[in-house]
Amino acid sequence: MVWRVEFPWGFRLVASGRPLTVGRDTPGLESELASYPNVSRKHALFTGAEHGVIVTDLASTNGSYINDIQIAPRESAVAHDGDVVRLAADLYSTVRRVPADEITA
Repeated sequence: MVWRVEFPWGFRLVASGRPLTVGRDTPGLESELASYPNVSRKHALFTGAEHGVIVTDLASTNGSYINDIQIAPRESAVAHDGDVVRLAADLYSTVRRVPADEITA
């Protein structure tokens, strides 16, 4: 299953075996996250699964949330299609299932 994580600046695809680490030290996201100083250097890990996106808080300083419910540090929770993931105070993303006909090889 492929999932789209939609951020204010665009989206990233995640799937099983293709996780996405989000944090100020993530290569390719440094400029996007420059305006979010309360996001940790290694804040959260997004991993695609059949039933949703597994969000793991990487012991961030300011927390990770799914629909405003906090994920405990070093713990994981599942975000389903349409759920809102918040990192720290103000970095919001939305999880979307990618329909099979939109996936290209």
